[in-house]
Amino acid sequence: MSLVAERLSVELGGRPILRGIELAVEGGEVVGLVGPNGAGKSTLLRAMAGELAPSAGRVIFDGTDARSLDGAALARQRAVVSQRSEVAFDYTALEVVAWGRAPHAPVETPACRAMARRALDAVGLAERASSPVVTLSGGEQQRVHIARALAQIGFGETGRYWLLDEPTSSLDPAQRRLVVRLMHQARAAGVGVLVVLHDVGLAAWACDRIAMMNDGTVMQLGTPREVLTPERLREVFEVDAAVDPSPWNPEVPRVTFRLGDD
Repeated sequence: MSLVAERLSVELGGRPILRGIELAVEGGEVVGLVGPNGAGKSTLLRAMAGELAPSAGRVIFDGTDARSLDGAALARQRAVVSQRSEVAFDYTALEVVAWGRAPHAPVETPACRAMARRALDAVGLAERASSPVVTLSGGEQQRVHIARALAQIGFGETGRYWLLDEPTSSLDPAQRRLVVRLMHQARAAGVGVLVVLHDVGLAAWACDRIAMMNDGTVMQLGTPREVLTPERLREVFEVDAAVDPSPWNPEVPRVTFRLGDD
């Protein structure tokens, strides 16, 4: 079981964004995409979700070309958490999370509601189930959409892949830790997780493998310890970095960028 980008290239507005990407996400692993702004991370995630048509190459879901899958079939295969997901009307948090079950049940059932409540509880928002999403804080709204995706994949029971684009950008440290825990729980259930992260230190904790991207290509792919080296970080981000073992787990690299001039 794998989600594969095979010689994948994408052009937007006539400009090449991705060039010949080769990447596989296996069931039961977390793969992170890191790199500077404009590296192509979000474009790669959208293409691997089947949301963007490649200009060359293909995306394969468990041996099936994504181009042969309609929207409903894709939605049963994977759930996506985008950078920006806005709700324009006064839908409650529970209603938005329950949308995740739509690909699996054309009519909402008690089981759908139960799954939605389970997902809201998983992100710590059970008490906000009846609150209109537009009244929630930015971080709470982000967690609602994470819960919606959890419901869509049924915590690994009804979906195989979970793709997240900067899922922790509006979250405090405790909630970031929660998202990492949820990704690891999905991994334990056999879900393949692909996540875009700007925080390379968080990626070191969250990911089994990291794809370091720059200029539309994957520069290096490997474990956090293999990829997050001072030399590679300096090359890609153009900022000096120190890398040492985390005091909490020596197997996890701790990255400190030199952001001052002295």
